[in-house]
Amino acid sequence: MKIFNLKKRVSIKELQKILNLKFVSKKDQYISSLSSYQRQGNENLGFIDSDRLKNIKKSEVKSSCVIITKKIDAIKNFIIYKNPRKLFEKISIELIKNYSKNDEFLSPKELLKYNVGSNVLISKHAKVDTKVKIESNVVIHKNTRIEKNTLISSGSVIGSVGLGPYFSGGIYKNCTHLGGVHIKKNCFIGSNSIIVRGTLGDTVIGDNSFISNLVNIGHNVQIGKTCFISSGVVIGGSTVINSLVKIGIGAVINRNIKIGTNVSIGLGSCVRKNIEKNKTVAGNPLRVIDLKKKMF
Repeated sequence: MKIFNLKKRVSIKELQKILNLKFVSKKDQYISSLSSYQRQGNENLGFIDSDRLKNIKKSEVKSSCVIITKKIDAIKNFIIYKNPRKLFEKISIELIKNYSKNDEFLSPKELLKYNVGSNVLISKHAKVDTKVKIESNVVIHKNTRIEKNTLISSGSVIGSVGLGPYFSGGIYKNCTHLGGVHIKKNCFIGSNSIIVRGTLGDTVIGDNSFISNLVNIGHNVQIGKTCFISSGVVIGGSTVINSLVKIGIGAVINRNIKIGTNVSIGLGSCVRKNIEKNKTVAGNPLRVIDLKKKMF
């Protein structure tokens, strides 16, 4: 998980003055960086939305201070604010170093060292190994890293901004995506697939994983090694998929789901809850399939 340094080290009291906002905190402290609430740090600030707060374990909160909606004494330090994401976003805009770094793209001359088709855009703030093959009409946005022997098929978009809405001033706004995408070695990304960059960390595709056509992978998703994801699959944000997982055509996986190692998910399935390792599941509602009973 990444950490984002502020332009200057500030105390919580100073933060109120800078932002011209009123909020209360358990105690005053210095803040020098922003991160996920799960990132260890002595002077970093994270946030927890109200819908996630009720299921948070104390051991999961590792940042030195978090923005939350109500007082929880078990957390070592907190700022109470009615809309944690909105406050975190305002701090990001005002105080993160290089916040407005533009997504500039390489010139045609700079693209010559890469194995690319026509109409390819690669951000100057991306790291793409020269042994990666990129077919036509692909866009690779900033904060993307693609390792060797990977194929990105035509029409795919890597590192685009996902959906992280918060309510502010009577309208919905979309949160900043400060993270990136990390596609590891020997991967295949099919045509017209979208892999969204992380909000605070990276969206990760593990070694030797194959993603078919028209797949949508949300922000912060973690996919392990040697996974196979068929066409038309949708994976909600912050889902964790362990290694050796197979997902059938058109399956939909809700956000914040955990899928164990060596799981098979049937075509058209709707996954709304975690799946333990070594299971075969299918359907809507989802059911565990006993292969021994099916065979004998």
